Amino acid sequence: MWRAPHTRSRYYSHFSDNANWHVGCVGIHLLRGSDAGPSPSLPWNREGRRESGTSLPKYFALATNGHMSDTKQQSTVEYRFARPEEFDALARLTALSFGEYPFFSFVFREAFDSYADYVNYMARLDRMHIRANARKHACLVGIRNARVVSVALLQDPTAKRLGVFDYILSGGLGLIPHAGLTRLLDFFSISEQAHQDCARECPDAWYVEMLAVDSGLKGQGLGSHMIEECLVPYVRAHGGTELSLITNTEANRRFYSRNGFTEFAGGQLERKGTQIGNWSYRMDLE
Repeated sequence: MWRAPHTRSRYYSHFSDNANWHVGCVGIHLLRGSDAGPSPSLPWNREGRRESGTSLPKYFALATNGHMSDTKQQSTVEYRFARPEEFDALARLTALSFGEYPFFSFVFREAFDSYADYVNYMARLDRMHIRANARKHACLVGIRNARVVSVALLQDPTAKRLGVFDYILSGGLGLIPHAGLTRLLDFFSISEQAHQDCARECPDAWYVEMLAVDSGLKGQGLGSHMIEECLVPYVRAHGGTELSLITNTEANRRFYSRNGFTEFAGGQLERKGTQIGNWSYRMDLE
C-alpha cells in the first residue's frame, strides 16, 4: 500500500478475493466521443490536479436492459472521481471487500484480537491511502442507484510519486499506535519487494493500485466492468498505453487473466516464516 521513501516502485494492486466477475452480467452502456455529444476537458484545480468529485469526460452511463442473477432490471453504473466526503465510506468498503486478504493479513492480522478490530484498522489504513492517492493521482468510483459499488486507485506514471510526507498529511501517524511502528516498517519493506517486477519491467505503465467491489455485490460483473469501461478508457484518454498491477491469490490470477491482463512475473513474499504468492500483470492498450 505504501511506497518506502526515495524509491521508484509502486505499491500494491489487489482485487478483493473471490473475484469471480463476468463482463455483461450488469446491463450497462457508456457513450463515448461523438456518441455522447460535446464533452468538457478534464477539470483541474490551480495546482494542476484533477478536482475530486467530478464526472469523467466522454464516458456517460446509460441504463440498458440487463440482468443480475436471474432478475431482469434496469441497471446503471456511472464512473467519476471520488469526493472527499466519501473517503471514510470508501475505506470501509475496501476493508470489508478485502477481508483477510493475504497481502495485508500476514502483516497486520496478528496485531488484533478480533476480526472487527482488524477490519477497523484496515479501514484507517485504506482511508489514508485513498486520501494520499486522490491528491496526486486518481481515486475513481462506480455509482449505481446513488450508491458506491466499486472503487479504484489509479497511478499516473508521469505524476509526482507519493512520499512519506503525503502519507503523514493523510493521517499516517495515527496508524502507529494501533499496529506498532515495526509492523508498519515491515509493510513498507514487503511492499517494495512486491512491486519490484512492475517497477522494473513496466516503468511507464499506469498502475492499478487498488480495485475493490462492495462485498455484498460480488459476482455481478462490477469489477470487470470497471476495468473495461472506466480504467482502460481513462488511461487511453490520457495517452497511456499500458496498465500494470500485482495480486496475491489464485482467484485473482484467474480474474485478471480473464480480463485481458498477462502475467509476466511471479514469486513469494515472506514474513516471519509465512509465505504468500505474488504475481505481476500487465495489459497492453495499444
